[in-house]
Amino acid sequence: MSVKALIFDLDDTLMDTHGQLVYRAHKEACIAMQEEGVQESLPTLLERRLQFLQTNPKEDVNTLLAHYFGYQEPRIIQAGFEAYYNTEIKDISPFPGVPELLHELQKNFKLFLVTSGSYPTQKKKVQVLQLEPFFEEIYYSDIHNSLGKQTAFQEVITQ
Repeated sequence: MSVKALIFDLDDTLMDTHGQLVYRAHKEACIAMQEEGVQESLPTLLERRLQFLQTNPKEDVNTLLAHYFGYQEPRIIQAGFEAYYNTEIKDISPFPGVPELLHELQKNFKLFLVTSGSYPTQKKKVQVLQLEPFFEEIYYSDIHNSLGKQTAFQEVITQ
C-alpha cells in the first residue's frame, strides 16, 4: 500500500499557535470580561485564568473564572468566550520551513488540512499564513457545531 495523501493539522503543527496567539487571546478574553463588569485587575484575571487552564483543562475557563470571582451573568461568560475565539489574527507566521516542506510534499502527495476552532478564526489563520494553495481541500471543524475532526478525516479517507 502506497501513501497517496497526507493530512495536516494547523495549530501547533504548521504554526506556533500557542506562542503566537493563545496568550493574547486569553488576555483579550479577560479584557472583554472586564468590559462586561468584572472588577478584578487584568493581571489577577489573567493569572487565575491560566491557572484554571492547567488545573481544569476540560472545563470552560470563562465559566470557572466568572464564578470564581462571584459573577454569574451569562453575558460575562459569553464575552470571554467570544473574545478568546475571535481574537484578531495578525502578525502570525508558520513554523520555519513549513511553506518549503509543503511545496515539496505537494509534488508527490495530495495534501489536506483539517483544523478545529472558531470557523472565522481558523479561516483567517489559513489566509494570513497563505496556506491555501498547498492543499487539495481544507476542512474546518467549527467548535460551535458537533462535527469534529474525525468526520473530516473520514471524508479525506473516502476520497
